[in-house]
Amino acid sequence: MVRLEVQMIEKAHKKGLLTTPYAFNENEASDMAKVGANIIVAHMGLTTFGSVDAQTAVSLDESVFRVQAIADCPISGPREVEFIPKKTKGVHGSYGASSMERLPVEQAISIK
Repeated sequence: MVRLEVQMIEKAHKKGLLTTPYAFNENEASDMAKVGANIIVAHMGLTTFGSVDAQTAVSLDESVFRVQAIADCPISGPREVEFIPKKTKGVHGSYGASSMERLPVEQAISIK
């Protein structure tokens, strides 16, 4: 992680802004927590659905271990949103990026 990202989160937090940085591993999550990040998003890589359809993402089972270690796995819908919190401790939900904006739009366009 670029140190500038950590510094930006620290400055934003000190100004009273809500900070929600992505972390790809334990070290990044720890760095962000130390500077006051409000919500740390455990990011598992690209979404394995839709037009991007990444082929390199980790499985849901592997995501459980990674998310727990970090405390956005490859979530593309409600099934996955339910799966991770049930299998981990201290995880309270999902931060829906592509699964909340890009995928529903793609599905709606493909229906027409």
